[in-house]
Amino acid sequence: MDYVGPLITSTAMNCVTSAGIVVALLVVANWDCRALDFYLSNGFPLSDDRCRFAFNVRWTQDAAIKDHWKPDRDWGNYQGVTLVADRASQIYLLACFTDVAGEDVIDLFAIDVSEHPSRIMQKLAAKRMTLTGGAHFRSAGGIFVKSRRELVSYSTEHDAQDKTTVNVSP
Repeated sequence: MDYVGPLITSTAMNCVTSAGIVVALLVVANWDCRALDFYLSNGFPLSDDRCRFAFNVRWTQDAAIKDHWKPDRDWGNYQGVTLVADRASQIYLLACFTDVAGEDVIDLFAIDVSEHPSRIMQKLAAKRMTLTGGAHFRSAGGIFVKSRRELVSYSTEHDAQDKTTVNVSP
C-alpha cells in the first residue's frame, strides 16, 4: 500500500471484510481523525501475498456535509476507529473520543465510498460510556463487536506505565 497522506502524522487504521464484500476497505486516519483516507483492496484475500490496497478517496471533517447527521453534527477528536460490516455488507465506522466535558463517547457512522467525498460519512448515533480506572478514549480507544447486540470497548490511561490500566467495557 502506498500511503498518500503527509509523512509527519499520527494515524489510526482499520480494515473490514465480510462474506458479501469482494474487496476489503481500509481506513487510515490522521491526527484526531481530521482526515480519513480510504483504500480498496484488489480483491485478493488479505492472507494472499498478492493482496494490495490502492488509495480511493479522502474525506475531511472540514468539507463534510453534515445536514443529515444524527443525533448531532459534531466530529470528535477520535483516538480510535473501527470498521465493521453488517450482514447486508453495509460498512460502519465506530469512533472513540473524550469530549471537552471529559465524557467518553462512541460515535457510529455509515460509510459509502461511492458517494461524493463530502457525503461519505453519515453519523447515525452516539453512545456515552462510563470508563473506570483513569482510562479515557482521549488516550486510546477501540471497539470489538462481540455479537449482534454487544459491543466491547477498550480504553487506557494517558501515560503508559509498567502497570497500565486497560478498561474493558461491555
